[in-house]
Amino acid sequence: MKLCYFILIVLVPSSLFALGTSPKISNDVVMVSMSKPKFINTDNKPVNHESEVLVMESEKVPETSSEVVGGNQPVWDPTIHSSPRPPSRSEDLNPKPEEKETPASIPGLYDMRGCTYGRGSTTNSKCYKSMSTVDRAKRIMGAVNHVNKLHNTKFDGRYMLCTGYRESNFNPGARGASGERGMFQVMTATGKAALRYGVKLPEFKNMNSETYMTKMSNSTLAQVELSFLVLKMKLTEDAANSGVGQTRQKRIMSGEGSVDHYRSLAGRYNGGGYNSTYAKRISSCYSCLRGKMASNATSFGTEIQSCLSKAK
Repeated sequence: MKLCYFILIVLVPSSLFALGTSPKISNDVVMVSMSKPKFINTDNKPVNHESEVLVMESEKVPETSSEVVGGNQPVWDPTIHSSPRPPSRSEDLNPKPEEKETPASIPGLYDMRGCTYGRGSTTNSKCYKSMSTVDRAKRIMGAVNHVNKLHNTKFDGRYMLCTGYRESNFNPGARGASGERGMFQVMTATGKAALRYGVKLPEFKNMNSETYMTKMSNSTLAQVELSFLVLKMKLTEDAANSGVGQTRQKRIMSGEGSVDHYRSLAGRYNGGGYNSTYAKRISSCYSCLRGKMASNATSFGTEIQSCLSKAK
């Protein structure tokens, strides 16, 4: 038996070394357990470790983030994302203020052919000389619409066309023998009294009456507003005289007035009364325009010229 043990323990290993052989390492893939191995301590007792948790790549949280409130946001690429671009945090925190419309931002009311109107007054009113009657009428209608917006009214611009054409052929620089000014030929004293009824144009609001009457001759908007204030003053006087006048005032300012209402207003504007030649011709022109264009129209052609000629 001792001889067998000697052969197994001593001769077999030595024979292997003598032949130059070594244990062969397998090329097979070694499967590694997801749990940590158990170690043996000095007391030959196993030491257990908690198993390692496998975290999916999609669940990992990066150590740092580029998204900062109010800071730079990732670039939105429409070629990658089919859904609309989401609002950025800076847009949410800092909304843009609502832009308010000002007279200077409205195309056509300050810019004229050949010259540019400045804020507060204009260079001169000679720009109208290069414009046709229809183009002048469009300019006036645009100004009437804006004045109505400022005063929260619906005054009929077609009536303003008839009075402007009758008084001056839409000449903003016209001056009368008795001191009348502008395309609507407003008397100086009448104009100064009418200004108390409320100037709304920002460029003219804080002017004294003398400065206004001087500078308004170069502004379509100011001339239209001044004429509007004169008519408002006349309607207020009319309303104070009778219940019929109150009804007339309310309907004209709301854009519902009849031809007779405007004929009566023309009589008060000129001072000749309801049956005066002036009142009849203005109402004839106004009645004709009612059949050819809307009360706030700014797009029309030469068809209105036949109506305007009735005002003369």
